[in-house]
Amino acid sequence: MKYLIVGLGNVGDAYMRSRHNVGFIVLDALYGESVWSKNTTCNALFYEDGESVYIKPLTMMNLSGESVSCAQKRYESDVDHIVVIHDDLDLALGEIRISKGSGDGGHNGIKSIIEKIGEKDFIRIRIGISPMTLFGNKKKPRNTSSYVLQNFSDTHLQKILSLKDDIREILSLISKGDLQKAMNRFN
Repeated sequence: MKYLIVGLGNVGDAYMRSRHNVGFIVLDALYGESVWSKNTTCNALFYEDGESVYIKPLTMMNLSGESVSCAQKRYESDVDHIVVIHDDLDLALGEIRISKGSGDGGHNGIKSIIEKIGEKDFIRIRIGISPMTLFGNKKKPRNTSSYVLQNFSDTHLQKILSLKDDIREILSLISKGDLQKAMNRFN
């Protein structure tokens, strides 16, 4: 059974470098922007390799579950073979956390996926986008909607892009059935 690797983001040039597009940014860093094929049935961009199907929903973030549900049915994937890469405002910029089966944490893309597939036991690779104070304390912005839609600075974008090898290793471990090993190494 193939893994469905979903990168969350919003479609369009205005969102390309936004904090909310971490999932798209990471998948493009791993595989490039030219490998994607449009699937109109699932309203998503797809890229397949031997063991996984990579998906970038074209529905906008808050409706991501529509594309994920369609892909899950198309590939007859179990929920534990779905991996979602997304931004997390509760983690410092560039921090990675891997989890499985938790709630939506206020993330509307995750909420949509849970609603559409009817389960929450999929794997998440959460990537931190939160600003930090000088003393390392997390400081949430007042207007989170506005903050997540703002573009990364060049420095912060480079920090996200530098995670490429870690994400590749995590995906490799997951595809080998070593989720716990990935969690132990990166959490």
